[in-house]
Amino acid sequence: MKAATVLFAYLFSLGYAYTSAYMPSTAQDEKAWVNLSCKNNFLGEQQHIMENSRFIFLLAILGEADAIILNDLAGIAGAQESLAAWDVGNGRFRLPPIQQQKYLQKLESTDSQQFRALHEKALRYLSKRLKAGEHRLEFIWDGVFERLASRLYANDRPAFQALLKEIKDIPLQTPVAQQRRLFYQGGVGLVQDDYGRALTIFDQLLTQEKLVPIIQARALNARALIYRLTGQLEDAKQGYQHSLALWQQLGNQYYEGMVLMNMGIVAYELRDYTSADANLRQAESIFSEIKSAHWLAAVQNELGLIQRDLGHWDKALSYFGKFIEQGRRDKADHHVGLGLLNIGEVLLFQGRTNEAIAALIEADQLLRTKLYAVDVYLYLALAYQAIGDLAESEKKLQQALNVAETIGRQEILPHVYYHLGDVRFHQGDVEAAEQAWIQAVEIIEETRRPLRNEEIKISLLGRWQQVYEALVLHFLSQDQVQKAFNWTERARARAFAETVSEGERPFTPTLEKVQSILPEDVMLIVYFTTGVLEQDIPMLRQLAQDNPLRKHLLVPAQTILFSITKSEINALDCNLDPNLLTSLSPRRQFSDRILQPSVCRKLYQILLGNISAISNQEQLIVIPHGPLHQVSFNALMDENGNPLIQPGGPTVTFAPSVTMYLQSRPRLLNAEGNHTCLAVGYGGRGNGRYLHYTKIEVNTVAKLMRGNAWHEGLYIEKLREKAATCQWLHIACHGWFNQEDPLSSYLEIGSDSRLTARDVLQNWQLQARLVTLSACQTGVSHILRGDEPMGLIRAFLGAGAQAVLVTQWPVADFATFLLMTHFYQTMQEAKQKPAAALHAAQCWLKEVTVNQIFEFLSTLPEKPLVGKGDLPPEHDARPFEHPRFWAAFTLVSKLDLE
Repeated sequence: MKAATVLFAYLFSLGYAYTSAYMPSTAQDEKAWVNLSCKNNFLGEQQHIMENSRFIFLLAILGEADAIILNDLAGIAGAQESLAAWDVGNGRFRLPPIQQQKYLQKLESTDSQQFRALHEKALRYLSKRLKAGEHRLEFIWDGVFERLASRLYANDRPAFQALLKEIKDIPLQTPVAQQRRLFYQGGVGLVQDDYGRALTIFDQLLTQEKLVPIIQARALNARALIYRLTGQLEDAKQGYQHSLALWQQLGNQYYEGMVLMNMGIVAYELRDYTSADANLRQAESIFSEIKSAHWLAAVQNELGLIQRDLGHWDKALSYFGKFIEQGRRDKADHHVGLGLLNIGEVLLFQGRTNEAIAALIEADQLLRTKLYAVDVYLYLALAYQAIGDLAESEKKLQQALNVAETIGRQEILPHVYYHLGDVRFHQGDVEAAEQAWIQAVEIIEETRRPLRNEEIKISLLGRWQQVYEALVLHFLSQDQVQKAFNWTERARARAFAETVSEGERPFTPTLEKVQSILPEDVMLIVYFTTGVLEQDIPMLRQLAQDNPLRKHLLVPAQTILFSITKSEINALDCNLDPNLLTSLSPRRQFSDRILQPSVCRKLYQILLGNISAISNQEQLIVIPHGPLHQVSFNALMDENGNPLIQPGGPTVTFAPSVTMYLQSRPRLLNAEGNHTCLAVGYGGRGNGRYLHYTKIEVNTVAKLMRGNAWHEGLYIEKLREKAATCQWLHIACHGWFNQEDPLSSYLEIGSDSRLTARDVLQNWQLQARLVTLSACQTGVSHILRGDEPMGLIRAFLGAGAQAVLVTQWPVADFATFLLMTHFYQTMQEAKQKPAAALHAAQCWLKEVTVNQIFEFLSTLPEKPLVGKGDLPPEHDARPFEHPRFWAAFTLVSKLDLE
């Protein structure tokens, strides 16, 4: 697990990026004018005397002015003669916008110090005349103030604060100037790390009527920055999206690039590296096009952070080096410090600890905000931990904690507390370590509480899984099994449980509560894995085995098993590194390998063999975790070759978590006006894809359950409407799991109709007791960190179903028809619950002979024509004995109280 939060590449610029500069003397003024005159050979001008250049650049800074103002600022007369080409009448002069911008760029690139000095001189002069009541000059003052404030914010924070203090009492009359000053007053709050004050000002600004669109967009951007810095990523993301839309409407490429960069940072913070890279590449293209070297380097720094996380350390160092080079050219020590901070972290991960410490100490000397002091202290703490200096490490962590709490950097506090706990643990103070880890969790859960966006909920809890894992292992080491179990539930599928609970925050059950609800004949088999590298930042997999940071950044890789009955709980270490299972694909290749008899026996021994009295239970509720979601528990075999699913054995049901299993709710269905069962089917067309038994499967299920059968031609909207009133919903068709985007996994319910998991999750409302997805791979999920399964299971349970019957891999058409027919027949005629009916159907399919199959088919109201090759010629053969035919079917369910 990554040890610290993202290093922000820069503090958001409120305006344009300018190089650092100082106020020049009069002699420097004159020398600069001479230099500029000699270099000024653009726009067709061959030679300019010193006075001409002076007036031209002053006019570029002012935009428009009369001769009196220009002569006063230049300190000499001659504006009328020098600027005759730009005379607009009435003694006034104005540069066309394009030429004004080119002169400003020329002045800045030729002498950035003079650029700043002239702006400061012009602003003081105009401020004095505004105070004297000359309000006609306010629009000129506003333009000069905008450029100067932007420049100082970027490169001279003390001067920026002094400027805002100096102009706070200027009697401004126009809304745009008033709004701009208020906007930059919010910037003072940012500079002082007073996020509460800054947020109040930006909120005040955004509630004003007739807010100028440009200032509105910038205020949205700045407020989103505060949200990001304080860990409110959902609000930050929404603010940036709103701001981006405004900048695109205004056609402002510069700010479009800025917002895209910020959106890239938020995506990076959420570990969505694909989106982060896409946003940053767009920003990179924009800054390259408008030739903004400063912000192009800032984007490259952000790209370096992505490369760092992906473990491409040489690329990351190259990006950081470019950022530092540009910072040195700009004389921007703060940016140089940021680059050194990022380089120091990479050196730390490479095991170059002494070099890392030197880089971090230099960064601390150059950085000019408390914001990044937290990161410096955190990584110095890790460095000192790596060399065994725990006392100095604790000191740095305490410094990080104090600064983070002072400025409100909520998002980094869990990391600080986690490592503080780790230091105290290695110091032998176990109680203090426990307190620090629990404090980290309290902050994590407080941060999550107001979130609405499921994606962000999942990402944030996923970032902090190592805190929960540390607590689970800690309490197990203390033989406090009940507490260890309670912490596993607080870490597992939390966003999923909240979705299923229809927006209400579900209770997280303690062991005592679980056992009070659990039926006598049910055993919970609950797994919890730790140290799964596949779900963590890729760079952690690049840590050398001899790097001492491994034990501080990586939680030990273990698989823990809790077996729970109404009267007792046992915890076992399965002695299985869960990383051994992560290289296995969740597609068919996985099932082929894991169904090998030797693998099935080995996994049974590891995962189930040490559970006492497992065969005496009537029902097992298996709750996998991490890579174990891909294991086919149904097919696991004991040392005698007997699978878990066998006649006389316990039924097996699965659940994402104990919390979700216990979330049973009363039926809302009324018998009158509701479909008891709706069976839907589409067999596909041509190219060997046609499912011959789908139509008869659907018809048979509908007749057995006294419901309706629908075939091709059913619109998704109509299906959604009818499904909302079903107690039993059966869908038989082709299914496809999308590994890259699991919520795009779909059921092919018609020739042009694909029902996606995303559609079901977002738009469906179900009350079904059971949804059966009789299709391939409907039970495959992509498991995100935090044990959040993404796929069709999440969709249908999230939409309100009590249980879903799904498949873990591609299944045979005829075998599926047989199993489903037996399953529903057992439920209806033998009055069995779904778990018992599925168990009976699987046992029957495994043992049934060809003769018995024909006898079974003869009893059905609609008899299928068995295709050539679907059954072997030997009548006593058991054609579906292999687990690939029956073990794929799994029931994922909540507690059935009926």
